[in-house]
Amino acid sequence: MTKIPKIEIKEVYVPKIRLWEVQPPILDVINKPVVDIPACVDAHRNNLTGLINEDELGTYQACGTFDIPSFEPLEYNPANFIYTSQYIPSFKQFTGVFSLALVGCSAPIILNLVKPVVKNLIKKLTKKKDKVE
Repeated sequence: MTKIPKIEIKEVYVPKIRLWEVQPPILDVINKPVVDIPACVDAHRNNLTGLINEDELGTYQACGTFDIPSFEPLEYNPANFIYTSQYIPSFKQFTGVFSLALVGCSAPIILNLVKPVVKNLIKKLTKKKDKVE
């Protein structure tokens, strides 16, 4: 019979972890809030958030440094509405729009006329090609 070898367990090594020194916060100098959002934020001149709603003289609005999109609706008052005379386009505008509409409306008709001609032409060319070979 063979002997069973002695089983050894290696020593477990746990590395020491350095604890970083925690720096206490310095409250002597507090900067104004930096606003990087597309809006405005209420802030207090002494950065006391509890006094924002209570101290009206010390509260201001800090806004971002970029443009905020805005929209001013048109003033519509039916009583002040002025009806204008009918608009008649110039001859150049009329002919441009009319020719564009004419081409757009006649395109399907022209396509139906040209399509069979092109189809017959392709058939004739392929027949000639087959005869040559």
